[in-house]
Amino acid sequence: MITFELSYQGLEGSVQQAHIHLGRPAITGGIVLFLCTNLGNAPATVPTPQSCPAAPATISGTLTAADVVAQTGQGIDGAADFGEIVRAIRAGATYANVHSTLRPAGEIRGRIRGTGKRE
Repeated sequence: MITFELSYQGLEGSVQQAHIHLGRPAITGGIVLFLCTNLGNAPATVPTPQSCPAAPATISGTLTAADVVAQTGQGIDGAADFGEIVRAIRAGATYANVHSTLRPAGEIRGRIRGTGKRE
């Protein structure tokens, strides 16, 4: 289980969605977990993500293996690879991306920081 908190502010566009992507700095990676969306575009294989509030905002939630979006090209085949995603987060090989109406490919991107707490 991953418990997360995401804050965003000062965006030029309206928030459309936010995800966790698999990719190191300067590398664009595929979406592996939805944090929120206003587009209704999450794959049918994952639970419906929460809506993204207008900025400034902070969202929080819990992600499980059921939330994994398969990225077979990156070796993520679905729920069975949840542990691999957790290891990638701990290794700094993931990032959060907030997508907006003015920048659909992503307006802000940031490394994910862990708290060090393990349950």
